[in-house]
Amino acid sequence: MDAAGTGLHNDSAAPRQLTWALMIATYNRRDTLLRTLDFAMRQTRLPIEIIVIDGSSDWAQTRQTALETIAPRHPHVRWEYRPANRLNVSAQRNQGFALVTADVAFALDDDTWMFPDAAERILRVYEADPERKIAGLMPLLTGGPPADPAATAIVVPAAVGAPSPPPSPPRAESSFKGIGRHLQRMNDLVKGPMLPPELNRTTNVVLPPLGTSVNQVQALHGCRMTFRKEVAQGYPFDENMQYLHEETEMCLRAKAAGAILQVHEPLMFHAKAAGQLNSRSNANQRRRWLLSHAYVCRKLGGRTDAMHRFVCQYNRRMRLADLAYGLAKRNLAFYRGGKSCWADVNTIMTAPDDRYAAVYIDAVKRGNAQAAG
Repeated sequence: MDAAGTGLHNDSAAPRQLTWALMIATYNRRDTLLRTLDFAMRQTRLPIEIIVIDGSSDWAQTRQTALETIAPRHPHVRWEYRPANRLNVSAQRNQGFALVTADVAFALDDDTWMFPDAAERILRVYEADPERKIAGLMPLLTGGPPADPAATAIVVPAAVGAPSPPPSPPRAESSFKGIGRHLQRMNDLVKGPMLPPELNRTTNVVLPPLGTSVNQVQALHGCRMTFRKEVAQGYPFDENMQYLHEETEMCLRAKAAGAILQVHEPLMFHAKAAGQLNSRSNANQRRRWLLSHAYVCRKLGGRTDAMHRFVCQYNRRMRLADLAYGLAKRNLAFYRGGKSCWADVNTIMTAPDDRYAAVYIDAVKRGNAQAAG
């Protein structure tokens, strides 16, 4: 049965129990980080180690709080809480992966909360694969948080699981907004595939019965990634990238080691602690998104006319989709962000092999500076 199957029961002898490590790269999210660590220490199968790479200026105080309030519950769990060598999520993840000794690394965001049996269920999938054909996998996300014995109230942003507010009274829709709504319904058709066929592939492996439904995916979602240790350490994140598409780039390379899967079990909740972005940040988010998309295609697909043509076509389709969204929401921030990076995207795709990375880094820095100013 291949990875696109719908799940068969595994009647083989019990496999060796694998160990797991929690690895988190964090920056200025003390409160939600402590909640994330607390949920990890309430798992039915505990980690053998917890690794935190903290880029915050007050990292030492947060470490002290974690070691005094959370770590003592299970003294046998090894803790590595270190300051970041470099404030960059890809660099921090690589720093953390280098410290992993467990069989499987759970590389979660600092606001990803695990349900009590999440680790147990994920490890069972890895354990059903003694030939190590699975390189990495992720579970589904839930619509609400797990019960928290350590708190009587959990603040959940409305966008990620809280009940929706009552609908506003109906009002007349302008023809301008009506056009936007009509275009927005076409978004999925407009955007098309994110990667060209030569990059958007699955790993040709046949997996054993896993006892649950799984499917191969293009890449893991950055907030809920798990990898075998040798994959995490053998395919480091590209430290030119951070925040957008860095997990896609890493997973596309890691497919050389095995399949990248999604397990159809909702086992984690993403609290999304960052809050609401403003219009300037939204514009820069889309700018970085398209710049990073071009960088991944250029790095893994090469400097070819076909790859350049694909990226430019995708960029145009994304801007059309963002225009539709902007018309519907009366906010063209995403559209403006996509339009602002058009020249840089073309340069990334046409620059020589020794220059395109520098072009990408410079374009991202300029966008960040404009958003901050």
